[in-house]
Amino acid sequence: MRQHKAPAHGYALRFSFVLGAAPLPIRTLAGGVIGIGRSLRNDARLGFRSDGRFMRRFILALLMCARLSAATGGPVEDGATAYLQRDYVTALQIWKKAATKGDVLAQHNLGYMYANAKGVPQDFSEALKWYGRAANQGYAPAQLNLGLMYANGDGVPQDSLEAIEWYSRAADQGYALAQFNLGVMYANGEGVPQDYSEAIAWYQRAADQGWPDAQHNLGVMYAEGRGVPKDFVRAYEWLDLAASRQANPQERDISIRNRDLIAKLMTAEEIAEAKMLAKQWKPK
Repeated sequence: MRQHKAPAHGYALRFSFVLGAAPLPIRTLAGGVIGIGRSLRNDARLGFRSDGRFMRRFILALLMCARLSAATGGPVEDGATAYLQRDYVTALQIWKKAATKGDVLAQHNLGYMYANAKGVPQDFSEALKWYGRAANQGYAPAQLNLGLMYANGDGVPQDSLEAIEWYSRAADQGYALAQFNLGVMYANGEGVPQDYSEAIAWYQRAADQGWPDAQHNLGVMYAEGRGVPKDFVRAYEWLDLAASRQANPQERDISIRNRDLIAKLMTAEEIAEAKMLAKQWKPK
């Protein structure tokens, strides 16, 4: 079996729906390139009233808020209607009023607007304040985004330990993005001793929920035998799942190329088994 070089980069933490992300890191495997991870994710979706779950896409969340606004006229939903119409100033005014009264969703949304310069100049200190208030009320997306600010040093001194604390709070609630970020931190040894077994455990939890970036990284770790015995069948399975669920064409192509590189090291029977496992997979 051909040997491959050690990675030139660590597993990268990732944002969700962030614009202008840095190019994905690559590494050599069996004569080809393999992405070893994605960058740290935050949750760019705004909060809205629902049954406690989140829409898969930011725009769908806003549309839901707009529909609810017509029926209920609540402040969070009214703000979402304004935001959807790109009236960021009105959205900010509505959410700020609700946020000062303790509305956790409005607090989170306000933090997002300050962090991303929507209707106001970018102000990480204000973002930190509002994310912090929502996070202290137990709102998982705010906990995730607060952790991200500490991980990146946005508005605060960079503090990986504090980032892990907030990621852990969100991850313990079953929040897939936070579970993924924890996996990245353990894989890189950021704020904690490097622990591939722990990284695998968190990637697995997020991958089981269908998060494609976690599925991708899990596949890479099975391909390389990091934290688990090397297993090309499982690597192919997870990379195939990641490719099928990844909305970003560039990232989908990375997973496809990685999967196909691994296939060159497999027998026809192993590939058939991996395809069957991917086909039978269901989110947990």
